[in-house]
Order: sequence, then structure tokens, then C-alpha cells
Amino acid sequence: MVNNWHRRTLILGLSLSVAFLMRAGAFGAIYQKNVQKRNVQISAGFDKKTDATRERLVSEIKRELAAHAISASEQEVHSTAGRALDLIGKSKDPEKGVIYVHTKRFTFCSSWGRDKDFCKK
Repeated sequence: MVNNWHRRTLILGLSLSVAFLMRAGAFGAIYQKNVQKRNVQISAGFDKKTDATRERLVSEIKRELAAHAISASEQEVHSTAGRALDLIGKSKDPEKGVIYVHTKRFTFCSSWGRDKDFCKK
């Protein structure tokens, strides 16, 4: 037989358990939402090192971002293209090469020459 004191304790215990489970479920949902953020790799391949121009890099970056449904500001796209162009210009081998530019939302991979399909794999 359960008296009033035990009944109150039981109700309080069940209420706290339900509140704890709801809190844990909300935390799990938030954690799971943050885990789904990912850094996507976008790529561009060129036949020759000299084919990589700022305009072409910008158009390739925008095209790839649209294909992956990622939004980026014009400033982010242009700065990524500028950094990629600088790295391509500094590369020592004009026949082939691969460069990576890491940003907050995506990684841009550019390759040229015999390695032009390297980033697509």
C-alpha cells in the first residue's frame, strides 16, 4: 500500500526523470545539428597553369558552390580566388600541380596539367 508521502515522492521522481530526459533529448538534437556541418571540397581543373585566371577561378568557385548548395559572400569567393591565383603563380612546376585553399565553409582544390583531374577524384 502506497501512502501519500510515497505517492508524492514517486510523482516528484517521475517528473524529474521526464525533465531530465527532455533536457538530454534537446542537448542531443543540438549536438547532432552541429555535427552535420561539414567542410565541402570544391575543385577546378585546368589544362595549363596559365589557364587559371581570376575570372575563371571565380566562376568555377561559384559554380561548384551552387552545385553543393553552399552560400558564400562575393568577398569570400574573390579572396579565395585571389589566394588560389597567388599559390598557382608561386608553384614551381608549370607542367602539373595541385593547390588547396581552406576557408571556413569549403576547401578549394585546383589542379592543372597532368594532374588536372586530381581534385575531381
